[in-house]
Amino acid sequence: MIDEEELAANAARKGAYLKQVLSAIPGILEVRGRGLLLGLEFEAGRTAKDSQKALFNQGILTGTSHDPQVLRLMPPLILDQVEADIFVEALKRT
Repeated sequence: MIDEEELAANAARKGAYLKQVLSAIPGILEVRGRGLLLGLEFEAGRTAKDSQKALFNQGILTGTSHDPQVLRLMPPLILDQVEADIFVEALKRT
């Protein structure tokens, strides 16, 4: 299924898209990772835990890191463009 549905290629495309779009959001210092496994580093004063709670209240699950400024993203390989955009807009609201 991974090969048949080109899930690895989808992860690479959506990951590159998310890196580009998320890097432009004020308050995000760096977007790092590969494919859809991404870490968003926030500037001082904004913690990953606060963003995680705000996103959870909007129905979006994310993770945190040992670094309190880094929010982890681990969406499924089948993430589509609409879902990626929903996440981006939800993050902008936090």
